[in-house]
Amino acid sequence: MKTIVFYLAFIIAAVLLWQISKIIIFDFNRLTEWGFGYLLGKVILFLVFIGLAFFMRKRKAETSNQTD
Repeated sequence: MKTIVFYLAFIIAAVLLWQISKIIIFDFNRLTEWGFGYLLGKVILFLVFIGLAFFMRKRKAETSNQTD
């Protein structure tokens, strides 16, 4: 289940990054106040999904080298 959430969050973040970059490259000069809010909402969603993917990633098991 964690793997599915990780990949889904990663794919959604990639799509959001693509949309954000298209807005910044092609439409930045034409953005109104509402457009900047739309862009900010996309950026916030991107950060949420990147954070979700970061916390759902596989972590390597830490080996314990205790010599007690």
